[in-house]
Amino acid sequence: MTESTALITDESTFSARWYVANTEFMAVNLGDRISGVFWAAFLLFSWTAASIVSGAIIERVTTFAFGKSTINSYIKLKTSELKEFKRKNNFNKKKPITAWEKINTLDC
Repeated sequence: MTESTALITDESTFSARWYVANTEFMAVNLGDRISGVFWAAFLLFSWTAASIVSGAIIERVTTFAFGKSTINSYIKLKTSELKEFKRKNNFNKKKPITAWEKINTLDC
């Protein structure tokens, strides 16, 4: 393969000369706002992905440490507590803390 067939070096869009790292097209253009938008979107996406992965890791460690039966028992306990609260009380943000909340949620 000769040099003329391996790389396109003319003025076309697919020319290899536009994709060299030291050209003005590959550098950061601070005047172009859309590249900043894409950069910010990528940054937010990467943070979201990292958060999801770390949450999955924490869940696996917790499940391994306590065991599935312990975790399922805890979930069952908390579900029954919430059902009891819904049956006995009516939650309202404007009213003070209920007796049920003092007994079951506050550690004072």
